This record gives sequence, structure tokens and C-alpha cells, in this order.
Amino acid sequence: LIIVGISSEGGSKEFNYNRMRDYTPTELKSEKERLAIPVSGGGKKFLQFISDELIPFVESKYRIKKDDKTLVGHSLGGLFVLYTLFSKPNLFNKYVAVSPALMLDDEFILKQEKSFAEINSKLNASVYTTIGSREDSTFIKPWNNLVASVKTHNYEGLKLKSEIANSETHYTIIPYIATHGLKAVFEK
Repeated sequence: LIIVGISSEGGSKEFNYNRMRDYTPTELKSEKERLAIPVSGGGKKFLQFISDELIPFVESKYRIKKDDKTLVGHSLGGLFVLYTLFSKPNLFNKYVAVSPALMLDDEFILKQEKSFAEINSKLNASVYTTIGSREDSTFIKPWNNLVASVKTHNYEGLKLKSEIANSETHYTIIPYIATHGLKAVFEK
């Protein structure tokens, strides 16, 4: 197993800035969202970096199975995981989206998934997604909407496991992925 962590130089201020910019697929327009996330919309560029630079670099340095890659993310990272799934579904074959921030940009990812379903009946991926039962409804409702939509489209080749993590909050759920999310996508 090779783990590739993507980070940035600087302290927490730079980390948060880059996370907001890189993990959001669209530029947020509502004033309320821009107050919470002042910089956004770099997801496409970040995904291109991963696809065109990072993965080829890792493949050139290490012996890896090119058809066995996993993308994991929490909150904005979970949003980015699902954006990647419906933008470049063959880039990874396993996806773990924990407490994804799906409410952003009027549930953009839900709209993206519905557009994806209009032209795709197959989705060859193993997907695990979870949300904490003690999270705010602004996280839970969009998550329920997306899971229901994906299940309705019944993609051929998709292995989806979705669950509500009992008694977990947006932050206590993070360790939950180590035992549940990764086990779920690596299950035979």
C-alpha cells in the first residue's frame, strides 16, 4: 500500500486557504457561503494536477497497480472525492467520502450526478460514504439526497456502501474512516 498525502507549505492559514480553493469544484456565489469559504472554484485545476502530474509522477517512481487507486476525503475533501467520481470516474476505482460538504453551491454534486446519469449507465467503482448522525442537517440532508439519487440510477458496476455513523459528529467521524471506509472499498 502506498499512501500519497497532498499538503501545502505554511501553517494552518495556508492549509485552510488551499483546502477551500482546491476542493471546491465551483466558485461559490452566495454571500453566506463566501463568508465561510472566501476562496473557491479550484477543484477542476486541482483534479487536473492529480491526473496529469501527481499520478504519473507516483507511477514513475513506484511499482503500482495502475488500475487500483483509492481517493479518500473528509468534509471539503469528501466533496472533492465525489466531484472526482462524477468528473473522471476512471481515474480512481475506490472512493471514500466522509461527511462530504454537499450543501455547497446549491447541491452542485447532486446536479453533477444527475447529469452524469443522463449519459452513463455504468460506473465501475467501489464507493463508501458516511455521515455522522450528530452532524448538522445542512450536511445530512444533501448527503441523503445524493445517496438516494445514486441508488435510483442503479449504475452497472457500482459497489456503493453508505451509512450513517451513529453518535458521530463532523469531527469525531474522521477516525471512523480508518476502520470502516477503507475496509468497505477493499472488501472482495
